[in-house]
Amino acid sequence: MAFQFLVTSHEAEILLNWYDTALQKYTRFGSSRYVFPEEEILVNLLGSQKDKIILDDLDFQIIYGWMEKAVMPYPGQSEMYFPGEEMLVNKINHAKKEISQS
Repeated sequence: MAFQFLVTSHEAEILLNWYDTALQKYTRFGSSRYVFPEEEILVNLLGSQKDKIILDDLDFQIIYGWMEKAVMPYPGQSEMYFPGEEMLVNKINHAKKEISQS
């Protein structure tokens, strides 16, 4: 069975905020505003206002990277959450552990 990660509309809003934060911090290919096509597709999906969104493994890897940039801004720094983010962080970390064990 293929990996699927279910995201609610509220979680999608948080993920889009993380995307904005990550985009500001990325310094890849000499530009802080470079967006991979896969990210753009995911951003459009998350912004679609659906009640529930199903993400695949590539989407999950992308949101995991956004999460790392947003809640762990500097190496060695403790995680920092805004209200409502902790549950999503725990959900993502739990899914990451399940993936690594399979």
